[in-house]
Amino acid sequence: MATLDIETIREVKRLIDKKITNISDQVIYGSIDNYEKLQYSRGQISSLNQLKEDLSEQLRDDNDKD
Repeated sequence: MATLDIETIREVKRLIDKKITNISDQVIYGSIDNYEKLQYSRGQISSLNQLKEDLSEQLRDDNDKD
């Protein structure tokens, strides 16, 4: 499995945080107008959080190797 450099992982995590914030704002401020869209948005947030956790684990693994 190819590894990413630390700065790339940090940048991707920053972009993920930005996307989570955007989706959360849509849910909070009412641009989600039905239950299906709400569920979809919750799924997106959950998936993005999981991806962020996987990236954090990759960073930890890289630090352990050093």
